[in-house]
Amino acid sequence: MKANQNVKPRNLGGGPTCRSLALIFWVGVTLFTFGPLLFMFAFFFVWMHPDPVIALEPLIEATAVQATLIVVIVAPLYFAPGIRRLAHSARFVLLGPVAGAIDLAVLLYLEPQIG
Repeated sequence: MKANQNVKPRNLGGGPTCRSLALIFWVGVTLFTFGPLLFMFAFFFVWMHPDPVIALEPLIEATAVQATLIVVIVAPLYFAPGIRRLAHSARFVLLGPVAGAIDLAVLLYLEPQIG
């Protein structure tokens, strides 16, 4: 048997450290994506704004753009051949900062519209 024939890679990065890092990254991504919208919704709910939907419309659009871009960019990367060889938690550790960067870029780009 040849040395490079049908060799399966090891399950790289499946330890508890990768799981905790993936959890930290993706909790941060979730907070970046939905945090501003939920904060402003709670703010308007507490002060009984007369029409919170109109005031929250730019944040709703920004959240939709963030979620869509994360799915469009991160999903193909998750199934890329080089990343598929890694353990699931290692994949999430690698893709968490990418999703966080997408969130921050969208917020910075749409910040003048959100106001």
